[in-house]
Amino acid sequence: MAAPPPGKWPSSEVDGKVALIHGGSEGQGLAFAREFTSRGCRVVLIGKSLPRSAAGSAGGESSDASVRLVELDHGAGEEAYGRAVDAAWGVFGSVSVLVNCNSGPATMKPFLETTDEEFDGIMDVNVKASWRMGKAVARKMREAGTGGSIIFITSITGTERGIYPGVSMYGTSMAAVHHLTKMMAMEVGKYGIRVNAVSCGLTPSDSIFESKDTKSVQEMAKKVVPLQRWSKFPGDIMGVVLWLAGDSSTFVTGTISIADGGQSITRARLSSFL
Repeated sequence: MAAPPPGKWPSSEVDGKVALIHGGSEGQGLAFAREFTSRGCRVVLIGKSLPRSAAGSAGGESSDASVRLVELDHGAGEEAYGRAVDAAWGVFGSVSVLVNCNSGPATMKPFLETTDEEFDGIMDVNVKASWRMGKAVARKMREAGTGGSIIFITSITGTERGIYPGVSMYGTSMAAVHHLTKMMAMEVGKYGIRVNAVSCGLTPSDSIFESKDTKSVQEMAKKVVPLQRWSKFPGDIMGVVLWLAGDSSTFVTGTISIADGGQSITRARLSSFL
C-alpha cells in the first residue's frame, strides 16, 4: 500500500509544534519539513548551504512564514552547533522536536579495502554530527525546561539483520547512533526529553543494489521482505516519526523503531541473493 500524501497521515498531535530538521538541505529533510508544515507545525531547517528556495520547497502549500533556515556545516565544531541551535530557538521562541536526518551515503566497500579517511568521514557525518546536534538540542531543552522529542533517522544496516557484506563503515556508524539513542534517553529523561531512533529498511536506490538490474532487485525483495517490496524512503517511516514527535508517545524513549517491511525478522539474509 502506498504511503499517504502529505497531510493525510492519521495523527494530528504534532499540530502547532516547532520542529527542527537537521539535514534539511537534503531531499529527505525537505520531505519531513513538508509533512510537518502541512500539519500546522513551524519548522527550522538546519543544513549546509541552504538555498532560500528551500523554505518555499519545504513549506509546500503552507506559507513560507512557517519555515526558517539556519546554515550549519556538519564538520563545524561543537560551539557552532550550539550557536545554530540558539539561532533556531530564537526563530519561533522554542523547539519541541528534533528530527536528525543528517547522514552520508551508504558507501559499499569490502572491509579490507576501507581506509582511515573513509571511515573518519562516515563517522564524522553520521555519528559525530548526530552527537553534537543531539547534545546541543538536549541542553537547550533542559535550559528551557520544556522537554521534547529527539528522533534520529537511521538504517537497519546498524542492526544484526542489517549486516551485509560491504557496509562495515556505514553499518558501524548506524549502530553507534542506535547506542547513542539509548544512552541519551537514559540520561536526559529526567528533563522530560525523549530520545528515539527510526530505522528504515533498504531502498531500491541503495548502493548495495547498484550492480543489479531493476527486475532482479524487485524479485529479491519478494524473497527477503515479508511485505514484498523495498522501503520507500522517507514515506514509509513518516507515520512513525510523526507518532514519536506527538503526544501519544510521551512514555516512549530509548527505542529503535524498525520500519523495514519485516526484512529484519526473516531468516533469509540479503547476502544470500547478492
